[in-house]
Amino acid sequence: MDDGKGRYRQHERALSRAACSCGERLCLRPFAAPDAEGLSRLVREDAVYRFLPTFLFEKQYAPAEAIARLYEEGLRDSLILGVFSGERFCGLAEIYGYRAPIRKASVGYRLLREE
Repeated sequence: MDDGKGRYRQHERALSRAACSCGERLCLRPFAAPDAEGLSRLVREDAVYRFLPTFLFEKQYAPAEAIARLYEEGLRDSLILGVFSGERFCGLAEIYGYRAPIRKASVGYRLLREE
């Protein structure tokens, strides 16, 4: 009898391999230490986080520490990637809430407000 644990382990393995996807204008890639300054600007934006829950991974730690921990412990339930236009940090994208039996996940993003 399948208890679903094998599928969950497959999901964990898939999320642990943070992907990179680039198009003509945007690139989604794993965060790296130099991205801490951009992430810091994002988490300080009240307009971006006004209606979001307070338990989001990037809000639990200082930006440099969040990036260091993100791909070790932060991938249990989601995959978080940086959103870049060229080398310019624009925000983050997240795939979360994976449901193996119905092969469904939710996708969200948080983008910097640039004046």
